[in-house]
Amino acid sequence: MILKVVLGLIIAFNGLYGIKFFMDYFKHHEEAKAEPGNPIFLAIYTCIAQVLGTFGISDFALGTIVYRKFGIVPDKNLPGTLNTACTIPVAVMALAYISSIEVDVLTLVVCIACQAIGSFLGPRFVAKMPADKIRIYMGTGLM
Repeated sequence: MILKVVLGLIIAFNGLYGIKFFMDYFKHHEEAKAEPGNPIFLAIYTCIAQVLGTFGISDFALGTIVYRKFGIVPDKNLPGTLNTACTIPVAVMALAYISSIEVDVLTLVVCIACQAIGSFLGPRFVAKMPADKIRIYMGTGLM
């Protein structure tokens, strides 16, 4: 029963996120079109990165490399971009894994709560940091 509630909450919150994301995108679509990066390349890269993520290869690490190498995202914007780009794919993977692999409910709820708290508090600090500190923290974390 608790597992079904957790799955329902994942669907509900990510559905709300998706609605908000697309509303914001359509509101700022001209700015989005001006962003560097080929949409076809990014779509192919993202599919590959998410598949590799299922094997434990960090999509954040891959994203950091790809976005920096091709000059798609400035370092200052990497944390937010990585979180935004991975939200819906990670939710889909969570639904697939949670419904097909036995997961202890307490562990699952604690992990989700910690992620939610971190995603709520983290941006308030990162947004105020200079790019060089972001590079240091991300590099340390990725190692």
